[in-house]
Amino acid sequence: MRTTALATGILALTATPLFAQENEGSLGADQMQADLCEMGYARYDSNGDGQLSPSELSEGSTVAFGQLDADSNNAISRSEYVDCVNKMAGTQSAGADRNADNMGTIDANGDGALSQQEFMQATSASYEAMKQGDAEANGDFRRLVFVPVSAGPEVYDSMTMEDAAARSAILFMALDTDQSDSVSASEWEESTPEARNRSEAAGAEFDAADTDGSGDLSAAEYERMSLENAKSAMEDVQRDAGDNEQSASNQNSQEGGNVSPDVPVVYYTYDSMM
Repeated sequence: MRTTALATGILALTATPLFAQENEGSLGADQMQADLCEMGYARYDSNGDGQLSPSELSEGSTVAFGQLDADSNNAISRSEYVDCVNKMAGTQSAGADRNADNMGTIDANGDGALSQQEFMQATSASYEAMKQGDAEANGDFRRLVFVPVSAGPEVYDSMTMEDAAARSAILFMALDTDQSDSVSASEWEESTPEARNRSEAAGAEFDAADTDGSGDLSAAEYERMSLENAKSAMEDVQRDAGDNEQSASNQNSQEGGNVSPDVPVVYYTYDSMM
């Protein structure tokens, strides 16, 4: 499972609960139960304290289970799971001007490729600058998020940070065509990438979670998979944080640069996103 981070909370992009948190007070039921198959994420920090408790994770799983159970038979079929995870497959992103010059502003360590963390940190920075009225940041932001070509330009202005995180994750995967966990210079220059087809990976995820071999996921099986994914994502990010800090330290020593080792706080799992 691959992970990285961004901004102000925990975000797991998957057909297991898509956890995000933000410090804006308690969430209403409509916010907590956004359609994860359509939106790609939902928020489950129900008390707005910026933390995800075991009970909130469990509640998130329950909400997501109901959304995935399209025929309301109290079980998730393989097709229901795969269809949700793969809903955006083949969708083309709106065009954006990506070139060597604007890639250089994102490539913080100057190694000629964009890591997951560099990509997400740039998204966070450009989002904040755009919201503060920076016209140049608007163009930067549009290069870093996946917006279907059919969507209107107003979607950029109305996007929340969680939406930006989800769409940035989707774009990173779409650009990373060789699945190397980084975006090369040539991959970056693709102006209209397509969301990746994840049907095979989603099927494998389903089969691993179907521990009784029934061909369906029960609520208990789904919750177990959800909690294991959340735990694994957080553990991986903590490990990656140490790697990134060491890499940044080495880069600073070699070049006298100022690559921040700070690890943002929104975590998501690339291999489990839709």
